[in-house]
Amino acid sequence: MALWLISSLILGFGLIVDDLSTRIIGAILGTAYIVVLIWFLARSKPRAADLPHSEPIVRLFPQYRWMLCFVILLTLVLVFLTSFLFQDGWLTLLFSIPFSFVIIILWRKRINRRFLIASIITVILLAIAEQLLGADMSSGLIIPIGAGFMFLAGVLLLDHTRLTCIRLLDGDYLQAGKSLLWGCVLALPPALLNAVLMRFTAPSQFDLLFDRWWEPLYALQPGLLEEIWARLLLTTVIYALLHPVRGKRPQCALNWALLLAAFIHGMAHYPGSIINPLEGFYITIMYGIPLGLLYVKRDLEQAVIYHFFIDLVRFTAFTIWNTSA
Repeated sequence: MALWLISSLILGFGLIVDDLSTRIIGAILGTAYIVVLIWFLARSKPRAADLPHSEPIVRLFPQYRWMLCFVILLTLVLVFLTSFLFQDGWLTLLFSIPFSFVIIILWRKRINRRFLIASIITVILLAIAEQLLGADMSSGLIIPIGAGFMFLAGVLLLDHTRLTCIRLLDGDYLQAGKSLLWGCVLALPPALLNAVLMRFTAPSQFDLLFDRWWEPLYALQPGLLEEIWARLLLTTVIYALLHPVRGKRPQCALNWALLLAAFIHGMAHYPGSIINPLEGFYITIMYGIPLGLLYVKRDLEQAVIYHFFIDLVRFTAFTIWNTSA
């Protein structure tokens, strides 16, 4: 709480005044807050041993360590192919769409009306969000429909593993509202930190697009899409693959699921230069890990709104800077 308050004040002041030393101090405190947040969430309940036991979705190898090696190797191959070879880490997200379709086909008997309605709402929300920057920046219906498939596959995996919960899907609307509020509160220092760090570099062509008051709401697109992909789908499927039959190593399975999903998500933001991969690792540790912990320790809503709020502050800041320039 102390770090949250101090870092928020200094980072906010650093955004208002043009003072380099204030921004540097704020960046240090904001980073310290994220580290403490990771530590706090990692120690909070539920612990891995408290999670329900579930059968692995596949049994490629008879021993846990070989399954772990297979999952790590597959992750590294995907990241290398998309981030380094093809120079587009977001191809991993596109590869996840047909994978989701396979899960849906195999587990089609588990689909119920609630799952379908939630998937359709997801498609509609993303389709609306993608129009906020204009038709030129929209992917049409490809990404929204793909996200709908990933959401449905992720919900099926979540229903199998019981790794965490989706409050709105469970009908717990009061707790969902609390999660949304807490997600915004917890995200304030990282959101301000992200905006401060953006001032140290020249704005990208994407950031220059924000020049109208409603356009920061586009933050719903990455917040919803990336959390459905990286947390609901990737984290859950990796946990389902690694979770042993008898649950002897639930903590190892959970740790690797959080780390590998955050790594894939972080490297998707990576520009493709193999010479300097620090950006991808920074995003993995400072943003991917907290989001993964929020998803597992709290719920999907808190991870989504945490991500949304960080991008909302960033896009709002650029809207102010672009219109005042």
